[in-house]
Amino acid sequence: NDSKAGVVEATANVAEAKMQRWLKDGGAENLTGPAYKHDRHKDAATALGVGDTYRSIKILADNNIRPLSVERWMEVDKLWRELKMEIQQDWMERGRPPLGAYVLNAENKFRARIDDLDRKAKATNSAAISDGLKFGGSSPVKHVAPFKLETRIREALLEVN
Repeated sequence: NDSKAGVVEATANVAEAKMQRWLKDGGAENLTGPAYKHDRHKDAATALGVGDTYRSIKILADNNIRPLSVERWMEVDKLWRELKMEIQQDWMERGRPPLGAYVLNAENKFRARIDDLDRKAKATNSAAISDGLKFGGSSPVKHVAPFKLETRIREALLEVN
């Protein structure tokens, strides 16, 4: 039976305290010198076999250039967040009716914008496939789910308390 089981040595406490302070002060982010001036993600990308793809995307990112799929994804995401808030607000203003009744009443109000988002989602997914082929099979964005009226209204209202 080990009589020291569960006992932490004083030197370990000191070392742990120093490590915690170092991490709190920025840790590796504050290291200087040529040995520390490297991209921390490059080694992981190389190990995963996507080093060339990573380099291509890194060059674009370092120059503030976004692939088309990223631009389109950002637009769809912004428009959906705005529409989702509008759906939630409209539902609350109508007295929080049952979902089925709300969808029937809201169809005329939101149908055109949902259909527009669906077209934009398809264009985003096409651009993601194209960009994936350009970047070695790895798309810079995930595919966007289709925009179907009832499904998206349900999604928006599930987030309301």
